[in-house]
Amino acid sequence: MSAKIFTSGGAFEIFLTRAARENKFRDMKGKLFIAVVSTTIFCAAQSFAYNFLFTAHSKGGQVSLVNGNGEIVWTINAKHPQRADVSPDGKSIFISESHGAKMVDKQSKKILWEYVTPKVKWDGEDAQKVKKGDTVWLENPVAQILEDGRFLVGNEGKTSLIEINSKGEELKRIVSESLRRVRHGEFRLASKTPAGTYLFPLLESSLLTEYDADGNQILRIKTNGGVVGAQRLANGDILAGGFFGVAIFNRKGEMVWNFSAEELKRESKAKSQIIICDVKELPNGNILCSTYAGKDMPDIMEITKDKKVVRILDYPEITHFSALQILDDDFKPIKGK
Repeated sequence: MSAKIFTSGGAFEIFLTRAARENKFRDMKGKLFIAVVSTTIFCAAQSFAYNFLFTAHSKGGQVSLVNGNGEIVWTINAKHPQRADVSPDGKSIFISESHGAKMVDKQSKKILWEYVTPKVKWDGEDAQKVKKGDTVWLENPVAQILEDGRFLVGNEGKTSLIEINSKGEELKRIVSESLRRVRHGEFRLASKTPAGTYLFPLLESSLLTEYDADGNQILRIKTNGGVVGAQRLANGDILAGGFFGVAIFNRKGEMVWNFSAEELKRESKAKSQIIICDVKELPNGNILCSTYAGKDMPDIMEITKDKKVVRILDYPEITHFSALQILDDDFKPIKGK
């Protein structure tokens, strides 16, 4: 499958091969570069070629790998996947699903093992057709591969991040503050950070929280609208995305940079309000963003710190994108990205 890539120069259909990408895009960082292959044109302004993973919710849900040309090169179906994580060796992928998570072999696509969320007697808010006392299956928006045979999953409604092993056994639990305990959408793309802390983007609470390894809250940020994705940067700042757009907060919880939803709509020439899901810092310092909506807004955008949209990827048959993971030339994770 190809993607339409939009830049200030227009929209171009991409069909470049992996070999062409490796030969033509090796020296693209920080340059304006135009390559012509047959009748195909790729225009990149302040951008560079990179591979990445995305999850999306249209057509029941999918997880896909994308090469530097924007082409989807691998896909697997999944039930409403929020987050997915490629293993360090690139051979397997850990995928969240509505009521659990699965580890799949990349080559065969066979399930290696699964985690299933518990059924509980609901004690949260009466919302989304769920009432106190109902027996419900908790939902999981998290799938992260940790070190030492550990994996991170989540339980919405219990505001919990849980470290498990490949048998699904609970090894550790971190519980966050929550202003709205709902079964679906309480929090989204939560993670264990490289600093060993736990970061919760609480969508329904419009709240970002961070906890240390002992479960103590070390950061609390009230956001101007629902927050979906967050990443702790190397300097400790928090990069976040949500209904407000994209923002960076310092360790005091102060917003030090933002690219608002209105600014993103204007710069990307979207027809409707931009809803940002995940945000990931790229090796060149730019930010890759996914959006959650139909075809009236870009699917995936690369933006700069000076508030420019330098790359847009649109996939006509896919909508409602969620998580992103930046990958190297061999489709393995880039540490810290």
